[in-house]
Amino acid sequence: MNSRFALAVGTLSWMLTASLGAAPGPADLKAAPVPNRLGLTLHEYRFSWLVRGQQSYRVLVASDERRLALDVGDLWDSGQRMGSLPEKPIEGGLVQGECLYRGKAFEAGSTVWWKLRTWDREGVPGDWSKPQKISIPVADVSVKEIPRPTFTRGAVKFVDGRGGKAAAFTREVQISAADYGDLRLPGTTIAAWIRSERLTDSWQCIYRKDDGARRLLAIGKEGPFWGLWCGFFIGGKYVEFGAPYEGKKLVNGGWHHVAVTFAGEILRLYVDGQMIGEQKQAGALNPGGNAPAFIGSDRGRSEFFQGEIDDLRIYEGGLRREQIAALALGKPEGIKEALVAHWKFDGEVRNEAVVVPEVSRNRIALLGGSLVYGMEKHGFFESAVLARWPHHEITIRNLGWPGDDVVGTARGEFQSARGPGTWRPRGSEPGAGYQELLGQVRSAKPTTMIIGYGAEAAYLETEAEMAEFQTGYRSLLRDLEATGAKLILLTPVFQSVNHPGSSLERHRRLGKVALFIKEQGMERGHGVIDLQRIKDFSLELFWAGDAGNYRTAIDLSEEGYRRLAAQMARDLDLTREAGITCNERAEQSSLIRGEGLRGVD
Repeated sequence: MNSRFALAVGTLSWMLTASLGAAPGPADLKAAPVPNRLGLTLHEYRFSWLVRGQQSYRVLVASDERRLALDVGDLWDSGQRMGSLPEKPIEGGLVQGECLYRGKAFEAGSTVWWKLRTWDREGVPGDWSKPQKISIPVADVSVKEIPRPTFTRGAVKFVDGRGGKAAAFTREVQISAADYGDLRLPGTTIAAWIRSERLTDSWQCIYRKDDGARRLLAIGKEGPFWGLWCGFFIGGKYVEFGAPYEGKKLVNGGWHHVAVTFAGEILRLYVDGQMIGEQKQAGALNPGGNAPAFIGSDRGRSEFFQGEIDDLRIYEGGLRREQIAALALGKPEGIKEALVAHWKFDGEVRNEAVVVPEVSRNRIALLGGSLVYGMEKHGFFESAVLARWPHHEITIRNLGWPGDDVVGTARGEFQSARGPGTWRPRGSEPGAGYQELLGQVRSAKPTTMIIGYGAEAAYLETEAEMAEFQTGYRSLLRDLEATGAKLILLTPVFQSVNHPGSSLERHRRLGKVALFIKEQGMERGHGVIDLQRIKDFSLELFWAGDAGNYRTAIDLSEEGYRRLAAQMARDLDLTREAGITCNERAEQSSLIRGEGLRGVD
């Protein structure tokens, strides 16, 4: 038989079969984006359709329409899947089918094509649907400007300032600013309006950043004269320069503008727009480290400013004389140099300098103490996330630290050479450990953060200590919110009720902390996972060992971490289809089964 004739006959036979015996094809095809509770950008879609009856279905997804026409699903071919439908039709005898896309990750800005075929209840295949197009969005990550964090300790009083309001400084008031790169540039201008209340023989700091490369502007007496002073590390050498100025002229009840500039060659000091001293000093300012800057004191310990400060500005590079004169006249509008920090003090303590967070995709950071730290060894949760989205690039970083708390005590003691005896972790003062914590967060660049603090509250014996924890927790949330990441809060787990080291009083405190964390989540718009809802919380979820060892009551066992991951997965609505095997050794594997992790108890 002629091959062309045979092909024609075969094609005609197929067409007749399809037209006479094929089941009706699906209708009303839709592809809807599927959000996720982790806040990840995944371009995940759910397909739905209407059909008269269905035993099974097959979905093809292709990167272009030509491949789809050839029945090539280069992005996803679901294969023929059993998919029973509800017996009760929704309209006109039709019922709705649906499935979740489980193929390769869609690229932002791309266009993909898909089609569907169903088999009726007798197993007769229907026609392929018409090709459907999905346009994947590009601008799906909202990025907004975020103020640079500024911290306060003590009640800041605002008074009438040079323009608007100003901040009044005393020994009880401490204002500090988190470090960022623009505070460590090779050239700078520091300028502010001040109203000093009294003369002192010591310095009164206006701005000071001690991070191994000091940056300082102060008034006061040093050596033979009273005046305006500055201090910088220039070319690896500390340079302290002051210019005499009669103190009574500054302490006269009026506002005065002071400034220091350095552009790589000369240090210049100004009062009320007039240069009062200069010193040649070639080189660049040393960048220093990530210690915070302080306004109105030397690290909140000494050299307190006695009076008011208004409109504190830090520019990139050294401004020219006419620009300093313009600032002293209250006319900064014509200055084009970058304003890298600006505190107006106009009724609030806020750095007007903002940052647009770097757009990173799908980076999850786990932050907390011992509970979170243990999740790295027992990687059930990480496995659950990666199994839920196997074709996506998702980075998970564990920033847990054994014994840590909301102010970074453990991180500070480990990093500080001064030792625990001089470490002051309590309160809202950002110390070395807290700065280390924030530095690790900045380095991780997370888009989602899971926060697991609160276990330490079991040992807080007074209401004052509990209030201090709550203050620290709020401050931590505020600083993490400034990163732009989505936050998910974990309540602490209960301690083992069967362990002699446990007590009802500790459980009461942990319950109180859990309630506080849930309230914070509601007030601030963050998700909360209540780990105190884990069922059958008994000794088996903790490490077996010496009953006299208190850690047996608080450190989770492998089974405990499996149960913890299951609770987190349920609340985050993770995979409904995949079982997760997580083991350290092949012969000691643990399997999380069920309808994804959501079915694990």
